[in-house]
Amino acid sequence: MVISVHPLVQDVTARLLDCPTTDPQSSAHGLAVPFATVVTDLGSAHPMWFHQKCDTCFVPTEVLRKVASAQGLADSQIKTVGLPVRAGFWDAPLPNKEQLHDSEAQVELRTKLGIDPTARTVLVVGGGDGVGGIEGIAKALALKLNRDGMNSGAMRQMVVVCGKNEGARRNLEALAGELEGGGAGLTMTCTGFVTNMDEWMSAADVLVTKAGPGTIAEAAIKGLPVMLSTFLPGQEAGNVDFVKESGFGDYSPDPEVIAARVSEWFGDPSALNSMRSAALASGRPAATLDVARNLGKTALESSATWMERRR
Repeated sequence: MVISVHPLVQDVTARLLDCPTTDPQSSAHGLAVPFATVVTDLGSAHPMWFHQKCDTCFVPTEVLRKVASAQGLADSQIKTVGLPVRAGFWDAPLPNKEQLHDSEAQVELRTKLGIDPTARTVLVVGGGDGVGGIEGIAKALALKLNRDGMNSGAMRQMVVVCGKNEGARRNLEALAGELEGGGAGLTMTCTGFVTNMDEWMSAADVLVTKAGPGTIAEAAIKGLPVMLSTFLPGQEAGNVDFVKESGFGDYSPDPEVIAARVSEWFGDPSALNSMRSAALASGRPAATLDVARNLGKTALESSATWMERRR
């Protein structure tokens, strides 16, 4: 079996595997070896993802099912399963996560992570390398939420995952120290690369991130409203549309606008709850295992057929 997770290798792979359909070992679409594609975009996808010779094309959303169909794939070739994600996101979200904040499980998790267990919390991430203007966004958020906290008397909290960007981490830690020295309305936690992103997302009320499909899919599973800050032209543009049209987030490249929007959401419990529910409705925690089960079934069936024909 060959499994593709990149759009540029569909045609090459199909050509290499191609054989006459009269070959007794060939699959339903003319390939002797089963060929599956796992599409890893959410709201849009390049046509090269979709090759009519594939046996199965796994897509994450109904939008991409329609794209695959428009590219000539039969309904029997397309499976809508969601986007495969890391093991920490295979379980259901925390109890009552769709209800505004402070569930017992969330309080316990925040305590475990060493952050304020009750403060409304925004999580800012920039991928493993801490890119996407993370420092400027975090600074704008810090200043805005600090003012909000001081004016309302309700402490705000921000966690910034800087990844490998040690410069941003040092600068933001210095800012956190300055804010604390002035009687802050905000607590700030800055970390480097983390391996428990599922826990940090469960502990948060809002996520600020670039429009990577994996992070968006993980946030949806956790019922986490998303504020998108940047996207790669072409391949990630549709991810912005997916978040906005699904009703669990917004987009702006402007740090000041991002800060204002997060502040607005924190001040509107009804809107925040609505976005949480929309995120959960878009989440597919079973996607990874569904894809694995389907691939395993295909591989076993292909092997059994091959063995039978060799007798």
